[in-house]
Amino acid sequence: QNWHFEHLLTYYDDVFQEFYVMGELVNDNDIDLTVTTFWPVVYDADGNPVTTKKDVDAIGSGYKTLREGISLAPGRSLPFSFLVYLPGDVTVEENYEFIIEAEPADPSRDDLDVTAYEESLSEWPAYVYINGTFENPAADLSDHVALVVSLYNDDEQVIGVGWLYVTAETNPSLLTSGSHDFGIEVEMWDIIDFLGMDLYSYQVQIFGQ
Repeated sequence: QNWHFEHLLTYYDDVFQEFYVMGELVNDNDIDLTVTTFWPVVYDADGNPVTTKKDVDAIGSGYKTLREGISLAPGRSLPFSFLVYLPGDVTVEENYEFIIEAEPADPSRDDLDVTAYEESLSEWPAYVYINGTFENPAADLSDHVALVVSLYNDDEQVIGVGWLYVTAETNPSLLTSGSHDFGIEVEMWDIIDFLGMDLYSYQVQIFGQ
């Protein structure tokens, strides 16, 4: 399988031995895929892995459910925001990579459209709120709908990721045909404020089946 990364931001905190990596994973394959495994691993100077999946946090509750629920068409991207806890004797330069596994998936509906959205920075830099409207012009969705937000700084690096993922079991009203309002809370890592970064732009993607 073929992938590439865009809008990468990394930061190594040598005081707390924490490594942050954010960006977007882009599907370079010619089929729709669901990402079943995705996490960063850090290596020591000899090329041996010193972190495991247990050392990795993804910001926000439910990222695994989102990742395993949506289908990425060729060229579409999945934003990510990971924190890796490192052993005390390890530093990070470029000695990391991602473990990625994916399976073929049914295509996401391509007629869904985010028709309006706006941001609220009332609790910046702890949170950003995105409120908007999406349109389903055809039949009801049968499984899920997901709205996924990527926040960028002025260097077009990802500084925040948020989402709304609902299923026929959790909120069937959002899966019906027609226009729907949505709201997304984007939780920010503390280091974004520490680094003095500001929100410059963002995008909202929609996925549904």
